[in-house]
Amino acid sequence: MFTYEEGIRVSVLGVYRVKIREKREGDVVFLADERENRVLPIWIGESEAMSIQMVMRGEKPPRPLTHDLLVGILEVTGFEVDRIKIDGLIKDTYTSSLYIRNLSTGKTLRIDSRPSDAIAVALRVGCEIFVDNSLGDQMLPRDRFRFPDQEGGTQPND
Repeated sequence: MFTYEEGIRVSVLGVYRVKIREKREGDVVFLADERENRVLPIWIGESEAMSIQMVMRGEKPPRPLTHDLLVGILEVTGFEVDRIKIDGLIKDTYTSSLYIRNLSTGKTLRIDSRPSDAIAVALRVGCEIFVDNSLGDQMLPRDRFRFPDQEGGTQPND
Protein backbone atom coordinates (compact mmCIF):
# COMPACT_ATOMS: atom_id res chain seq x y z
CA MET A 1 0.00 0.00 0.00
CA PHE A 2 1.49 3.32 -1.09
CA THR A 3 1.17 6.25 1.28
CA TYR A 4 1.63 9.91 0.56
CA GLU A 5 1.74 13.00 2.73
CA GLU A 6 -2.02 13.34 2.13
CA GLY A 7 -2.66 9.68 2.99
CA ILE A 8 -3.33 6.52 1.01
CA ARG A 9 -4.32 7.26 -2.60
CA VAL A 10 -7.43 5.32 -3.58
CA SER A 11 -9.86 5.02 -6.44
CA VAL A 12 -13.52 4.10 -6.54
CA LEU A 13 -13.76 0.39 -7.24
CA GLY A 14 -17.55 0.52 -7.44
CA VAL A 15 -20.85 0.90 -5.66
CA TYR A 16 -22.64 -2.28 -4.74
CA ARG A 17 -25.87 -3.23 -3.08
CA VAL A 18 -25.08 -5.68 -0.30
CA LYS A 19 -27.19 -7.61 2.13
CA ILE A 20 -27.15 -6.25 5.66
CA ARG A 21 -29.45 -8.86 7.10
CA GLU A 22 -31.66 -11.47 5.49
CA LYS A 23 -34.30 -9.00 4.29
CA ARG A 24 -32.37 -5.70 4.24
CA GLU A 25 -29.92 -4.36 1.72
CA GLY A 26 -27.75 -1.26 1.64
CA ASP A 27 -25.38 0.51 -0.72
CA VAL A 28 -21.64 0.42 -0.17
CA VAL A 29 -18.95 2.33 -2.07
CA PHE A 30 -15.63 0.49 -2.17
CA LEU A 31 -12.41 2.50 -2.33
CA ALA A 32 -9.37 0.52 -3.50
CA ASP A 33 -5.71 1.28 -2.90
CA GLU A 34 -3.45 1.80 -5.92
CA ARG A 35 -2.67 -1.89 -6.28
CA GLU A 36 -6.32 -2.81 -5.64
CA ASN A 37 -5.18 -5.27 -2.97
CA ARG A 38 -7.08 -3.58 -0.13
CA VAL A 39 -10.45 -1.89 -0.04
CA LEU A 40 -12.29 0.44 2.28
CA PRO A 41 -16.05 -0.22 2.29
CA ILE A 42 -18.21 2.78 3.21
CA TRP A 43 -21.97 2.51 3.66
CA ILE A 44 -23.81 5.27 1.78
CA GLY A 45 -27.36 6.38 1.06
CA GLU A 46 -29.34 5.29 -1.97
CA SER A 47 -29.41 8.71 -3.67
CA GLU A 48 -25.65 9.17 -3.21
CA ALA A 49 -25.09 5.67 -4.61
CA MET A 50 -27.15 6.61 -7.67
CA SER A 51 -25.18 9.84 -8.13
CA ILE A 52 -21.84 8.01 -7.95
CA GLN A 53 -23.04 5.24 -10.26
CA MET A 54 -24.24 7.74 -12.86
CA VAL A 55 -20.87 9.47 -13.10
CA MET A 56 -19.01 6.13 -13.17
CA ARG A 57 -21.15 5.07 -16.14
CA GLY A 58 -20.56 8.41 -17.86
CA GLU A 59 -24.24 9.36 -17.72
CA LYS A 60 -25.33 13.00 -17.66
CA PRO A 61 -28.65 13.82 -16.00
CA PRO A 62 -31.05 16.03 -17.97
CA ARG A 63 -30.86 18.59 -15.15
CA PRO A 64 -28.04 19.08 -12.61
CA LEU A 65 -28.06 16.91 -9.52
CA THR A 66 -26.94 18.40 -6.21
CA HIS A 67 -23.33 17.32 -6.76
CA ASP A 68 -23.34 18.86 -10.25
CA LEU A 69 -24.74 22.06 -8.77
CA LEU A 70 -21.95 22.23 -6.18
CA VAL A 71 -19.28 21.74 -8.86
CA GLY A 72 -20.92 24.45 -10.98
CA ILE A 73 -21.01 26.90 -8.09
CA LEU A 74 -17.34 26.28 -7.33
CA GLU A 75 -16.39 26.82 -10.97
CA VAL A 76 -18.26 30.11 -11.44
CA THR A 77 -16.90 31.49 -8.17
CA GLY A 78 -13.28 30.76 -9.12
CA PHE A 79 -12.60 27.62 -7.10
CA GLU A 80 -11.55 24.12 -8.02
CA VAL A 81 -11.65 20.91 -6.04
CA ASP A 82 -8.04 19.98 -5.28
CA ARG A 83 -8.60 16.64 -3.54
CA ILE A 84 -10.82 14.84 -1.07
CA LYS A 85 -9.78 12.86 1.96
CA ILE A 86 -11.58 10.28 4.07
CA ASP A 87 -10.09 11.54 7.29
CA GLY A 88 -11.68 9.92 10.29
CA LEU A 89 -13.98 7.36 11.86
CA ILE A 90 -16.24 8.54 14.67
CA LYS A 91 -18.74 6.11 16.21
CA ASP A 92 -18.79 3.87 13.11
CA THR A 93 -19.27 6.89 10.80
CA TYR A 94 -16.57 7.97 8.39
CA THR A 95 -15.77 11.66 8.06
CA SER A 96 -14.20 13.39 5.10
CA SER A 97 -12.96 16.71 3.83
CA LEU A 98 -13.23 18.44 0.49
CA TYR A 99 -10.21 20.64 -0.27
CA ILE A 100 -11.00 23.52 -2.62
CA ARG A 101 -8.49 25.96 -4.04
CA ASN A 102 -9.15 29.61 -4.89
CA LEU A 103 -7.80 29.99 -8.42
CA SER A 104 -7.04 33.70 -7.89
CA THR A 105 -5.13 33.47 -4.63
CA GLY A 106 -4.02 29.83 -4.60
CA LYS A 107 -5.35 29.49 -1.04
CA THR A 108 -6.78 26.06 -0.21
CA LEU A 109 -9.79 25.70 2.08
CA ARG A 110 -11.00 22.57 3.88
CA ILE A 111 -14.73 21.83 3.92
CA ASP A 112 -16.26 19.13 6.15
CA SER A 113 -18.24 16.66 4.05
CA ARG A 114 -19.90 13.28 4.12
CA PRO A 115 -17.69 10.76 2.31
CA SER A 116 -20.43 9.91 -0.20
CA ASP A 117 -20.84 13.56 -1.21
CA ALA A 118 -17.08 14.13 -1.40
CA ILE A 119 -16.65 11.02 -3.57
CA ALA A 120 -19.49 12.07 -5.89
CA VAL A 121 -17.86 15.48 -6.34
CA ALA A 122 -14.36 14.01 -6.78
CA LEU A 123 -15.55 11.74 -9.58
CA ARG A 124 -17.17 14.69 -11.36
CA VAL A 125 -14.02 16.81 -11.31
CA GLY A 126 -11.44 14.04 -11.56
CA CYS A 127 -9.48 14.98 -8.45
CA GLU A 128 -7.50 12.61 -6.27
CA ILE A 129 -9.09 10.70 -3.41
CA PHE A 130 -7.12 9.89 -0.27
CA VAL A 131 -7.74 7.89 2.89
CA ASP A 132 -5.97 9.12 6.02
CA ASN A 133 -3.06 6.90 7.01
CA SER A 134 -4.70 6.36 10.41
CA LEU A 135 -7.53 4.49 8.63
CA GLY A 136 -5.22 2.04 6.88
CA ASP A 137 -6.18 -0.70 9.34
CA GLN A 138 -9.85 -0.25 8.30
CA MET A 139 -8.93 -1.31 4.75
CA LEU A 140 -9.62 -4.98 4.13
CA PRO A 141 -8.10 -7.49 1.71
CA ARG A 142 -10.00 -7.30 -1.58
CA ASP A 143 -10.29 -11.08 -1.78
CA ARG A 144 -12.61 -11.03 1.26
CA PHE A 145 -15.34 -9.70 -1.04
CA ARG A 146 -17.08 -11.13 -4.10
CA PHE A 147 -17.50 -8.44 -6.74
CA PRO A 148 -19.65 -8.92 -9.84
CA ASP A 149 -17.77 -8.77 -13.13
CA GLN A 150 -19.76 -5.75 -14.30
CA GLU A 151 -17.84 -2.88 -15.90
CA GLY A 152 -17.40 -0.10 -13.37
CA GLY A 153 -18.69 -2.35 -10.62
CA THR A 154 -21.94 -0.48 -10.34
CA GLN A 155 -24.39 -3.35 -10.48
CA PRO A 156 -26.05 -4.79 -7.37
CA ASN A 157 -24.30 -7.74 -5.75
CA ASP A 158 -26.73 -10.57 -5.00
